[in-house]
Amino acid sequence: MDRSWYRIALRGVSRATSARSLLITAAALGVFLSASGPALAQSVCNQTGGTAPTATGGSAFACGDGATASGGLGTAFGTDSSAGGGNAVAVGGLSNASGEFTTALGRSATASDDAATAVGFNSAATGNNSVALGANSVADQADTVSLGAAGAERRVTNMAPGTNATDGVNVSQLNDTAATTLASANQYTDEQADATLTEANTYTDQVAGDTLTGANDYTNQQVNQIGGMASGAAAALEQFRAEANDRFAGIDSRLNAMDDSLRTMDKRISRQAAMTAAFVQSSGMPDVGKNYLGAGVGWSEGENAFAATFRRRFTEHFTASVGAASSGSETSVGIGGGITW
Repeated sequence: MDRSWYRIALRGVSRATSARSLLITAAALGVFLSASGPALAQSVCNQTGGTAPTATGGSAFACGDGATASGGLGTAFGTDSSAGGGNAVAVGGLSNASGEFTTALGRSATASDDAATAVGFNSAATGNNSVALGANSVADQADTVSLGAAGAERRVTNMAPGTNATDGVNVSQLNDTAATTLASANQYTDEQADATLTEANTYTDQVAGDTLTGANDYTNQQVNQIGGMASGAAAALEQFRAEANDRFAGIDSRLNAMDDSLRTMDKRISRQAAMTAAFVQSSGMPDVGKNYLGAGVGWSEGENAFAATFRRRFTEHFTASVGAASSGSETSVGIGGGITW
């Protein structure tokens, strides 16, 4: 292969006055290096001073102070640039394309995962098949395109409305869609609200009528039931009164009987007391004589009693007696004896 193409490409790089012209020239150089034809061995550009570039990968190319192309078919172009992955392209000072088929364009640009592309100063494409466009842009997720970074987002301007399913949508297109959706939603809401209101009114009237009828029927039923309950309660109350009167009458009868018993007992006690008093008065034994007949009368709480006692002295030291007392229907009899010495 005619190596004069290298010299032409390198001359274009040395004459580049802008990043755009540098990228165009580098792209042309990459196309040249990947064109079909006899395989090239590792190649570096000539320079004086600084650190010499190194190309260790198969058919790799490195150009720039300290540039390194270690991946097969890799291209490193720029001071301290590095193309470590196979078929990787790193263009710009400190650019680094370390993954397979990666592209890092711009100073300090980094493309680390396979098929990643980073374009712009300090851009970084670290996700598989990701694209970071613009200075300081970061694409750290697989299969994504990033135009900025967290906290440093960018707008996409001069973008035509999308037409296909996978096209992007601009704000104008989104606003039109939102307006159409809102109008449809409002219309649907109004229609549904009217239908719901009509249905609710009909249902309310029907329910109100059914409720009123049911309430009237229930009220009449409850009134009739209450009337029956009142009649039953009156009958039960009358029966309770009759039973209560019977019970009170029985209680009165028992109380009267108890009162009579107490009166009878009181009379008997009084009679016993009167008979005791009569016995006391009829008792006695004179010092002379063998026989003694005594009588006595006693009173207690309106009751009176009579008692009689007969005593006989059988010997000088032995005496026996018998006596009886009576008070109304109560009668008492007593026998006794005594010895003296």
